[in-house]
Formats: sequence, structure tokens, C-alpha cells
Amino acid sequence: MASQSAGNIVLVMADTPLSVAIRDAFILASFQVIMALEREEIIRFLTENPKIQLLLIDSDLPGVNGYETINYLRANGFSHLIIILMAWFNLQSLTAANLVGCNEFIAKPVNVANLLIAARQQLRSQIANE
Repeated sequence: MASQSAGNIVLVMADTPLSVAIRDAFILASFQVIMALEREEIIRFLTENPKIQLLLIDSDLPGVNGYETINYLRANGFSHLIIILMAWFNLQSLTAANLVGCNEFIAKPVNVANLLIAARQQLRSQIANE
């Protein structure tokens, strides 16, 4: 895992080409970005670092189910923002994302600028509700 920059802390769990584009865009926007590709790595990191404000997670990575990971995190007290990146943007996927507790849904292929806007909106909303 690598971290850079300052600002809101984002944990990205996505496939490699997408995660690099997301990382670069968020760092340019003054976010601190931490990368992870394995479910166990994310769970361990979030347990040890409760200051993470936002999790960006792919719904379907090889060997990792984003919905199951989110469900596990929510059941174990992770209450921060989660944005899921979904390959299949349909009613079934939206329902599954809603049921496990996602705050936002973004269809793939991801427009990184729109993802950054959605992340900022979610973070502003969270601050306003505190």
C-alpha cells in the first residue's frame, strides 16, 4: 500500500488500470490515497486505521466480491462513506449495493472526473450531517 498527499483519506480497491487513474486524479485533487487490492488487506487496514473517510470499491474483482466485502465491513462497524464501482448497472446490482450499505453507485467504465465529484459531494454531505 502507498499513501500520498494530504486531505481526505480515500482507500481504493479496484482493478489495476482503473485504480491508477483514480489514484492520480484524487491525488491531484489533494486527497490522500491508499491502494489495496485484496479483501483481507482492506479489512485489516480499515480495522487498524479508522480515520479512513471514504472507500472506493469495485463490485467484482477476481477472487473478491465487493458486495460481500462491504456487507462484512458494515456488519463490523465501518460507518464511513462507501462508493461502489459497478460493472453491471442494473436494478439487481443497485438493489444489492443499497442492501449492503453503499452511499453511492458509479457505473463502469468509470469517468474519473465524475467519480471525484461524487466523492466530494458525499464527503460534504457527511460533514453537513455531523
